[in-house]
Amino acid sequence: MRTVLSIERVPASLEFRFVLARFSLLLLAGLAVSLPGSAARSQDSATPPETPDTPPIFLLTMGPDQSVVFRKWGHAALCVGDRCLNYGVTDFSRPVGLVQEALRGEAVFWMAVSAYEDMVRVYSRDDRSVFRQDLDLAPEARDALLGRIAQDLVPGQSEYIYNHFDDNCTSRIRDYLDEATSGKLREPIPLPLPFERPGSEPTFRGHIRRGLYEDPLLLWLSDVGVGSVADEPISSFDAMFLPGALRHGVEAAFDAPPRRLHTGSYGDLLPPDPGSRPYLPWLFGIAVLLAMLIALPRKPALRRTGATSAAVLMALVGTVGTGVLILSPLPEFRTSLIALAVPPSDFLLATRHARWYGPARLVWGAGFLLALLAGILRQPLGWTVLAALLPVAAIVWRRRQSAEASP
Repeated sequence: MRTVLSIERVPASLEFRFVLARFSLLLLAGLAVSLPGSAARSQDSATPPETPDTPPIFLLTMGPDQSVVFRKWGHAALCVGDRCLNYGVTDFSRPVGLVQEALRGEAVFWMAVSAYEDMVRVYSRDDRSVFRQDLDLAPEARDALLGRIAQDLVPGQSEYIYNHFDDNCTSRIRDYLDEATSGKLREPIPLPLPFERPGSEPTFRGHIRRGLYEDPLLLWLSDVGVGSVADEPISSFDAMFLPGALRHGVEAAFDAPPRRLHTGSYGDLLPPDPGSRPYLPWLFGIAVLLAMLIALPRKPALRRTGATSAAVLMALVGTVGTGVLILSPLPEFRTSLIALAVPPSDFLLATRHARWYGPARLVWGAGFLLALLAGILRQPLGWTVLAALLPVAAIVWRRRQSAEASP
């Protein structure tokens, strides 16, 4: 039996109460003519009047929640009448398997239906910002959208392969609205700060970083693990894989100003791209500590401990990077250069081969840094490469000192 849980809800939060049974085609056939009006009361203004034959179609967007990793970028749902369609549903009872499937591009997600008032209540209780935007669609666009939803309400037909950038709970809604309105969301739509910054082109990496600004380790892992494909400039349509960007896009394209239903403690939007700054202190803290442990102590045992720790740590980074490169067919992982920047062969630094591998590794690292600075290579790996060179330089210096001291 499939365990149905939203990407927005961890297994311990079962109060979300999704309707587990999928709607049948027969139920959907009456969706556009029989859904009861049951809109929640807004804090700002009253809900427009509803009629039985034209239930409102509206977008819900939820702000970020930094307490759980998969809530950091927000959430979205498309609602018809008093039913909301949530495309962020999967089986979270096997986290290891789910991570492996995501890396291989095989993670299956699907849609579940929730009552509108329940959804608003749950996200408000989680203290997350909630916005509603009523969509005044032309009859043909409305019919096209309801027809697309009808396909997903057939059992098994809403399943899709999740991708954080191209196919997620928000981009599904973006694509459906765009298709139903003949590309209205694909028209150039200027997005406000912090989606676009003067003097810099928006990228997927910038938006990844915005969600991870409070997690230096995850921020570093995203910089080294996600390849240069994430550094290509993206359009406003691409940026609407984020709920906040979709909210602005829908407002501009459909003249649908958002009405606030709740104000969350983490705000309405993600902060600007923090760059590499959040993880630099601990990255160089570790590197300097290892370099000092290798270079300064007079006791050989401490020096060996430092060298071995540095070698194992760097080799582990390179090995994991190589494994992901081999296992994943996704371009965002296959274009990562971490396995070249910090290669798995760094374990040699802890062996007798360090006498020749160390100098070669210094030359390789310096060349890699120059390629990054010249723009030949595109991925924010410069600080990581520089930090890795510190213990390598300490190993080379210490071995040269030992060789000169030998009779």
